[in-house]
Amino acid sequence: MGRTDEAGSSVAAPKPPKRTYGKACASEPKGKSVAANVKTKGKGIATSSRANGKEKRAERSSSEELSEEDANVVVPAAEPPKKKKVVKKPKAKPPTYSEYLRKLRSMKQEETFYPDLDLLQRLGILDEVRGVLHTIGLGNLMEMLHPSYKDVTCQFLASLQVNHHNEEGPDNIAAGFGSIEFKIGKEQYEVTFREISDAFGFPVEGRSCLRKLAYYGNDLQQLWWALAAGSYEAGVSKAAAIRSPALRMVHKILADTFLGKKEYSTVYDAEVMMIGEGLKPLMPSFKSGQIFYGDSRKPTMAALLVKNFMAIKKWAHNNRIKEPSMRIGGLITPILQHIGVELSGDKIGYRLMDAYLKKINYLHGTVGEFYAYNFTLEEKITARVLFPNRALTSLAERKNIAFYITKDQYYNPEIHPPVQLIRKPNAAKKPCVNTPAEESNHVNTELELPRPIYGSRRYCLDPYDGPMMNNATEAAHRRTKNLQRWNKWKDKNFKKMAGTVRSLVYTVKKMGSKIKKLNASLRGTKEVKPLRVHAMKSC
Repeated sequence: MGRTDEAGSSVAAPKPPKRTYGKACASEPKGKSVAANVKTKGKGIATSSRANGKEKRAERSSSEELSEEDANVVVPAAEPPKKKKVVKKPKAKPPTYSEYLRKLRSMKQEETFYPDLDLLQRLGILDEVRGVLHTIGLGNLMEMLHPSYKDVTCQFLASLQVNHHNEEGPDNIAAGFGSIEFKIGKEQYEVTFREISDAFGFPVEGRSCLRKLAYYGNDLQQLWWALAAGSYEAGVSKAAAIRSPALRMVHKILADTFLGKKEYSTVYDAEVMMIGEGLKPLMPSFKSGQIFYGDSRKPTMAALLVKNFMAIKKWAHNNRIKEPSMRIGGLITPILQHIGVELSGDKIGYRLMDAYLKKINYLHGTVGEFYAYNFTLEEKITARVLFPNRALTSLAERKNIAFYITKDQYYNPEIHPPVQLIRKPNAAKKPCVNTPAEESNHVNTELELPRPIYGSRRYCLDPYDGPMMNNATEAAHRRTKNLQRWNKWKDKNFKKMAGTVRSLVYTVKKMGSKIKKLNASLRGTKEVKPLRVHAMKSC
């Protein structure tokens, strides 16, 4: 339909504007639901018209109203983002008594190591070692030589539970500073910390909580500088860096007997701090002038022992070692004997520490009635001193803790007799008695020249293990030994390379034969030479 203007001319009715989504109109009315929804979506309504064959944009007047169809259009609201479902991993169940017992029984039970008191007496350091251990609170540990029983030890550790108190007080003292519970067979037992202290002769001092020894500030580093050469790093520093023979033996007793470690060549925080507690009366301050405070709230020795039992129990269940072993049974036997538990099963005796201490480079040998002791001056530089020598080993003098001695006190092969290597009695060779016929044959064979050795084996010489003139000679022998190891390693690589070359030659010849067969089949001939593989000469 059209309409007429005042002049009577006919004018076409305007078409309703088309809605498009684009930029919002500046003159758009507010308050309408559709406009509000569109505005929330960040879109606007625009109109378009065509004039003179060209597309033009025009703003819609404020007086225009939306049609009923447009008013009913509702823009859908944005859906909220879906929350990802976080699947919580189920907590691992604690191992049962049967699992602990199975793991412990699968481990190898070794003898508990104890110090050799006769050897310490011959070295002249028994009183010093005993004094430091007594100050720590482990004075009776050296004399308590007990065997171990595998089945009883496994049952004790598998069922061990600890009830401890965090603070001291009359109630806690009356309760025995806490207790442990365990099961042997079908019987349930409870032993207080005080009873454990009575079984070992530990002093009833300190806290009963299962807390580690703790040193604050740089006390630990200062203590290591007072004992050993080089800087300290837990699990990396070597026990051989401790210079004093008495303190080095104390560390070996702590790591080997009290803590039951199989690997005692490296030093950890607990061992250094226990040595520090034993030296606190002898060394109230460090060389730098700093006061040595130590741990004023240290736990009792019974608490430290129980904490070590719990650590071994956890390690036994979580370790992935191919052939694990433990040697702590000798410290469980006194507890069971103190409360009257009947010990049965496989009995494993105790064992004295390496009586000759050759394996850990503690002693080098004997010079008459004296022992040659090895100690570290700097990194990989060692010296030897002859013991017994009370002037050097007595810890009553402050300088002997650091074990700084002059060069004229070193072992000198030019002045002293040669060092005789110490060998175990079972390794000593028995004297052989030859018959007259064997002696005549021996005389005849001495004139024969030795058989020549060819190849790289002629460079593999036995290391010299006799007395050295000085440190330079010892360092030269050590470097020569490293060079021989490098040559052996190269020989192994050459053998592997020769085997690889042989297999490669065989593969190449086999591929050549296959190519010839393929060519013959393509030509229609069947004459193919058989495969011949010649073994490659060894390199």
